[in-house]
Amino acid sequence: MGFGHDLRCGQIDESKVGPGLCKNGCGKANAKGKDSKGRSLDTCCRGCALGLDHDAKCGADAATEAVRSVGSGACKMACGRPVAEGKTPSGKGFDTCCRDCARGRGHAAGCKEQLDLE
Repeated sequence: MGFGHDLRCGQIDESKVGPGLCKNGCGKANAKGKDSKGRSLDTCCRGCALGLDHDAKCGADAATEAVRSVGSGACKMACGRPVAEGKTPSGKGFDTCCRDCARGRGHAAGCKEQLDLE
């Protein structure tokens, strides 16, 4: 291996690479979404991006999975509790169940136990 090359260099089937397909040549479609810099994702999953096997969520829409796991009206920390009632000083609704949960310190005494699933 020389400078700038990795183990996959020269090993990728060019017929499985192209617009909308994983850059690692697995033939799967790119994951939907953006990276931390706002660029479209260019691999099918995190496992493939790291040179490992495809992960369990390969092929799933990342944004849909995140919403499904947290749910509407649920704490963004995915603890399963409902968001706190009220609004922030700026007028936005709370997105966590309590201040302690938002800081990763468990739950406050007045924090509601369960989310009503109706």
